Amino acid sequence: MPPLVCSLGSTRSDINTYLTTPSWLDAQRPGQLVDAPAAAEKREVPTIGPDELRAIFDATAGTRLYPIVVLAGACGLRRGEILGLRAGDVDLDEAVLTVRGQYGRVPGQGARIRETKTASSVRAVAMPALAVEAVREYLAWRETQPAPIDGRIFAWHPNTLDRHFRDAMLAAGLGDIMISGTGSRPSSRRRAFISA
Repeated sequence: MPPLVCSLGSTRSDINTYLTTPSWLDAQRPGQLVDAPAAAEKREVPTIGPDELRAIFDATAGTRLYPIVVLAGACGLRRGEILGLRAGDVDLDEAVLTVRGQYGRVPGQGARIRETKTASSVRAVAMPALAVEAVREYLAWRETQPAPIDGRIFAWHPNTLDRHFRDAMLAAGLGDIMISGTGSRPSSRRRAFISA
């Protein structure tokens, strides 16, 4: 780098001209002074096959976890999307549900329903007969219970759901499978239900 000499006669214009000269810029681009970082290693995530998915359904059948597990496994919904469903989001006669928000922790506000992460996450999802029946039975049971203040169908706290699901998987001998993820990165959370 050539030395920058400023004399009493130098003007701001002279200094700006010196600093913006193309030869100065070409030789001093910060990106040219460092090596590019190595590409991150991609790890394969083992998936759960149809037999294992049936085993998970069987392990939760007859419990309050069952409709949640069916919506995750058969409809591909995330934990927060399931916990954020309200009665108006589910049309059992048409076998469709609409994801409009997600339930989770908001810094400084606790857990609540919030907007989805992206606009494309707001979507209509077809429900297979298995999911319709599971949600219908759950809603019939819910009518006998006090309604949650926020109007959610599944009034679980995310941590409580994680703990109960993990305990059910261990009790059924299916291993340490988590519904919400094992990593802190959001992308790892969605795959956790389909990985061991």
